[in-house]
Amino acid sequence: MSPETIAMCMAVQKALESFAHYCEWNAPSQIAFARYCRELGKPLSELTVADLQAIAQRTEEYAQDYFALRSRP
Repeated sequence: MSPETIAMCMAVQKALESFAHYCEWNAPSQIAFARYCRELGKPLSELTVADLQAIAQRTEEYAQDYFALRSRP
């Protein structure tokens, strides 16, 4: 991997750090993340850090709603 690519990966990781627990999302949240990516209508290689941050935020909101509904008696 080139130094530029490594630097870019590190920058993306830093920008998404507040969503670091995305690795622990449940299947419905992962599906929602993929759906939100598709809704942008861009190839994955063209998604920006800002796009990914917005998608992660929407997914966080989805997950909160999902768990709120599941916790109701």
